Order: sequence, then C-alpha cells, then structure tokens
Amino acid sequence: MDNNMMAFLPSWLSIDFAKHLLDTVRLSAYAQVGALPSYNASDVGAIRVHVPTLPEQQKIAAFLTAVDGRIEQLSRKKALLEATKKGVMQQLFTQTLRFQDDHGHDFPDWEEKTLKSICSTFKSGNGITADEIQDSGIYPVYGGNGLRGYTDRFTHEGEFVLIGRQGALCGNINRASGKSYISEHAIAIAGNHLASTDWLEHRLDHMKLNRLSESSAQPGLAVNKLEKLKLLVPGLPEQTKIAGFLSALDGKIAAVGEQMRQTQAWKKGLLQQMFV
Repeated sequence: MDNNMMAFLPSWLSIDFAKHLLDTVRLSAYAQVGALPSYNASDVGAIRVHVPTLPEQQKIAAFLTAVDGRIEQLSRKKALLEATKKGVMQQLFTQTLRFQDDHGHDFPDWEEKTLKSICSTFKSGNGITADEIQDSGIYPVYGGNGLRGYTDRFTHEGEFVLIGRQGALCGNINRASGKSYISEHAIAIAGNHLASTDWLEHRLDHMKLNRLSESSAQPGLAVNKLEKLKLLVPGLPEQTKIAGFLSALDGKIAAVGEQMRQTQAWKKGLLQQMFV
C-alpha cells in the first residue's frame, strides 16, 4: 500500500491489517481513468468493507504476515536450489566434477560425438491446427514451448526430449512421456545405445541451444544444423549417475515450488474467507 494512503488511515484500523485487506479488493475498479491509472485517498476511502476490532485485526495481520514469511522462505529456498543446480551442471558438463563408478574407479574419458549419432529419433513433429487442440482430452499436445492442450490422437509413444524450434523461446527443453502428440514446432529426440534420453535432457538444457538461432525476426533452429552439433559424451554408466543426480535436484525444486503454490493458494482462500 502507498505510504500516502497509510497517512489517512484512522486510529482504529491496523496498517498491517489494511495491507492484507486490500489484497482482496479489486482496486482497479476504483482507479481514476487516464493514460496512467492512479488512486487518491477518496478513491480508497469509498471502499466499503467489514472490519473487526483492533485486537482481532492485529491477530489476523500477524498470522497472514507469518504466512507471507513462509512463502518468501520457500521462494528463497527454490532460488537457492536452482542456483545450486546451475552451478553443478556447469561443473559436471565441463568435467570439473566427475563421478566414480560403484567400485570407486574413474570412468573412461568422454568422447566427442555428433548429436545425431547418439540419437535414435531426431525429427520435427507433425502439424496440427488450433481447432484440434482442446483444454482436456486423451493425449497431451506438445509444441515448442511445452504443453499446448490435448487431442484424441497421438504421434509418439515413449520418452522424448523436445527442443523448441521456433519463436522467442526456441531452444528451450521440455519432456514428453508415454503417448503424446508432438507438433511441428518441436524437435523430438531420443537417445540410442550411446546416450540415455534422461542424460540428453539435462545436457541439452545446459547447452542453451537458443544461441544457435538463425533469425532475429523469427528465431528458429534447423534440424540439420542441430544434428551436426558436436559434444563430449560420457559412457552410459556415468550418464546414469549424472542424470540421476540432476533429476533428484529437479525433484526438490519441483517439490518446493509446489509447496509455495499450495501455500499461496491457501493464503488466497483464507483471505476470501476472512474478508468476503
């Protein structure tokens, strides 16, 4: 809340309570019309709400402030885990950090390969119209930016890494599992006997493929260019350890993100129950 608005609050209204209260009010409905919508004391003063006694306001505000603190704590934890993963990926894929086998021995040196040579599948998906994509359905439809919706047929079955090939987010990495429809805006790849699909997902994510975009007006990635991309590849046992470690970090990040989402939704529900 703006400090100027705070100056107009009556003595029977807690500032902290008022901040949470206004989180539930659609202030846009009270904004003065103009190039830059604005508010003044009379705008906010016109809002009619039910207000408890000052002691109850203070208890409500303290509780909601504690919930906000929990959300902020989860946000910091998620950011720290993401930074940790980014640092570990840099060390793993530059071989600054190496795993050892189950007997404590070093793994063999990594070998340079082309991306195509370590993939059993490497091609763009199929065309699909917007009318064929629904909000719900049997099979998920994946485009260049991830899940687009659902349809009643599928083009792929199995585990695939998806590379966005067009638009501002070209080069971003997603994953498709089971039966799915992969559109022409994504390149579907899967590992072969030389590379696991799980390892490829993390390796390609670290490579930031958008740097290979060929056009500034409509960024895009060409399949034939990506196929020739060279990279150092460890043996499958080491790939498994790398992928397992990074996937575990992804699981922790996702779990904290879900806790944060649930806490935010819980707070929203509390605000609606308290102030509506």
